[in-house]
This record gives sequence, structure tokens and C-alpha cells, in this order.
Amino acid sequence: MTGTHPLSPGREAFAVAGGATGAAAIRFAYPRSRRWTPGAVYSRATRLMHLPEVASRIAELRRADAKVAATDPALPAPSVNSDNGRFRRMRLRGILQCVTNQGATSKAEAREIAKWNPYCFDADDTDAVADMWQEHQDAL
Repeated sequence: MTGTHPLSPGREAFAVAGGATGAAAIRFAYPRSRRWTPGAVYSRATRLMHLPEVASRIAELRRADAKVAATDPALPAPSVNSDNGRFRRMRLRGILQCVTNQGATSKAEAREIAKWNPYCFDADDTDAVADMWQEHQDAL
């Protein structure tokens, strides 16, 4: 929460996912938005992104993520897409769980399963999930 003006739970969740596309952040913060029209989702995302308290909270979270990423080499670096580090790590962990549940038996198979996950946005994500899967297997 920000200093003197705490955000509502929905706005806080939007700020946590605020580096993602506006639509993804809205769907993360407001689960009912999955039933909204695309226009309504984008309109709400645009309005929230332009609120000063939400924008400052997003900036605050990005600064914190940059500090964590700089000190913890085990975390995947933020990709070139617009995800902030926290939202990306959360997405990658979810994809890793799906890959594990589908019974991947090799790094190549983990990469192939991840590639078809709708939350896997690019090749960097696919490679990061495959690397995370391999690290998990090595730890077992």
C-alpha cells in the first residue's frame, strides 16, 4: 500500500500486475472481468493506469523488483516484454506447475509443454520455464 492513500484491494492487485498488459493486469486483479467485453477491459485498464496513486504504486513495486532482481541471481530476469518482474515470476511459476502436472520427463518436453501454455508470451518465457523445470528436477 502507498503512504497516506492506501489502494483498494483491486487497485493494489492491479498495481502488482501493473507491468503486464493492461488487460492481463485487469484480469488478474478483477476475476469477474473475464466476462467483460474486451473494450470494457481495456477502458478500465487505461483509467486505472492513469490514476496517480496507482501509477506511483506501480513505480514503487518496479523499484523494489529491480533491487531484488539485482541481488538474487536465481530469479529469472524480467523479459523484454512489458511484464514487471513480480508478475512474470508469478506467471512462470504457474506455467512450471502446469508443466509438472502434465508429467514432463525432459527439459525439451518441458519446453514444448510450456510453449503451448497461453500465459507463455515468448521464447524467453519458454526457456525460463524449461530451466526452472531442470533446476527443480536437479534438486529432487
